[in-house]
This record gives sequence, C-alpha cells and structure tokens, in this order.
Amino acid sequence: MKYILTGENNVIIAISNTLGEQSNGNPLVTDRKGKEYAIAKYLVKNKYEVEEVPEEITESKYCYTKEEGFYKNPDWREYFTEEQRISALEDTVNILLGF
Repeated sequence: MKYILTGENNVIIAISNTLGEQSNGNPLVTDRKGKEYAIAKYLVKNKYEVEEVPEEITESKYCYTKEEGFYKNPDWREYFTEEQRISALEDTVNILLGF
C-alpha cells in the first residue's frame, strides 16, 4: 500500500509507504529512501491510498486523481542538469567571442 498526497491542481507532493500525523496536524510521510518528513497541512489538498505506484511517477512531475489516475503535470518543465547549463553557457560565450 502506498499513499499519495496532492496539492494545488492535483500535483503530487509526496509518495509514501506510511502516513502518520504530527500533533499539530501535519502529515508525516516516508519517502522511497526511507527518510521520514512532515509536510505543512495547508499544502495538502487530498490524500489517497493506492495499491501501487509505477517507478516513473515522481513528485511534481505527475498529478493524481481517483478518476484519472496518474497523469503528467501539464505545467511540468524539464530542468537542465548543471553540466548542460555550463555547456550552453560556454557555447554562448564562444559565439560572443567569435570562436
């Protein structure tokens, strides 16, 4: 059993093996690596219990509803790695210097 917590626009903010609660009402979750952490309760709009979460599903990149299941977040943008950013900056500098 897994737990899915979603925020605004059904975006997944946590995928957890456990679901607890702190004394102040904040959900207490465990990530896939076993690290336990709390999420401010005002950020959590829905909590779902699901049988299984496919490996490719990640927080922020995917959304979830009971009706639609898992689907890619339409607002998600792929981020560049540090190496990709440095390479792009080097290319820009070379162009500006005329190389």
